[in-house]
Amino acid sequence: SPTRFSLIFDAIQAARSGKQNIVEASHKDLLETKRALNALQEEMAETRLLLNEDALTGVLNRRGLDQTLSRELSRAHRNKSKFSLGMLDLDHFKKINDTYGHEAGDQMLVQFASLIKTVLRKSDAVVRYGGEEFTLLLPDTDTRGAYFVLGRLQQLMSRSPLIFEGKEINTTFSAGIAGLRQDENGQDLLRRADEALYIAKNNGRNQIKVAN
Repeated sequence: SPTRFSLIFDAIQAARSGKQNIVEASHKDLLETKRALNALQEEMAETRLLLNEDALTGVLNRRGLDQTLSRELSRAHRNKSKFSLGMLDLDHFKKINDTYGHEAGDQMLVQFASLIKTVLRKSDAVVRYGGEEFTLLLPDTDTRGAYFVLGRLQQLMSRSPLIFEGKEINTTFSAGIAGLRQDENGQDLLRRADEALYIAKNNGRNQIKVAN
């Protein structure tokens, strides 16, 4: 009877519709799973980046220094190429914090890191070593080249005071430079650059000294 055929037809249509809904639901679930995986991968990449990056200045942190320095020294030793390391310290930084507050100090650190980047090549790296101290990694560069780079940074600093709440805050930095020796490791290189920095600070600051 027509009624029976109608019921059969309706049943077939319902079955088809059910299958279509299942397929659409599965496709939707698949897309959602894919989006969730992509978000997780992005989050993991961001976490890895943050582990190597200083939260305030956006440059490498001490963890990033260890990895980058190890890689660059291996390359320099393998290729027998030049490599220089600079240790920089903002002069009288505590006075800025005490006079203008820690927000001004933070802005000074951010500006200093930005100025450093402007004198570096893509192959170079800058690290916030701690507090107001920064480290520069300069591949394929001897100590004369490193001294030239830091001299340019000195000139740039003298022309770029921090403007904080309508006030100009001027500062300088002291620096020590060490050139890589044959078979020298990263800790030895850092130590020699730090010793040169110590001499620069003791000699009156706003100076660049090259390690022996």
